[in-house]
Amino acid sequence: MVTTADVRANPALLKLDLYCKGARLDVSVLGEGGTGRGLMRTRAGLGSGLEVVLPGGLWTNVPVLEAFAQTSPYIFTRTDDGLRLDREGEFIADVALSPPHVVRPYDVLRETDGARGHVAGHVPGGVPGEGL
Repeated sequence: MVTTADVRANPALLKLDLYCKGARLDVSVLGEGGTGRGLMRTRAGLGSGLEVVLPGGLWTNVPVLEAFAQTSPYIFTRTDDGLRLDREGEFIADVALSPPHVVRPYDVLRETDGARGHVAGHVPGGVPGEGL
């Protein structure tokens, strides 16, 4: 069984546990000021909700809208500096909201000598399906 001490000491385990259990949102997160943005619902299933950066710089999209998240032992609370994550009433970590409009490798294309390719893998001669 995963303990509070386990997830506090291991950000990767925390990320996995949040995927499995989701998190609840305190009224301070929902109220005026809240997260300053809407919740993401980009696909069905796990991983839609609140995008945060966990300790260790781990980015994750924590389920908060799904029914199972409403019984999660985790809860996000708003603080003066961002968000606090607790588990069963015990402090786990301060977390940050992911910055808006962040460029990630597979999300954008860039121009290089007139040819377009993904940042993480340039496709010589253009992007497949675009005027080849």
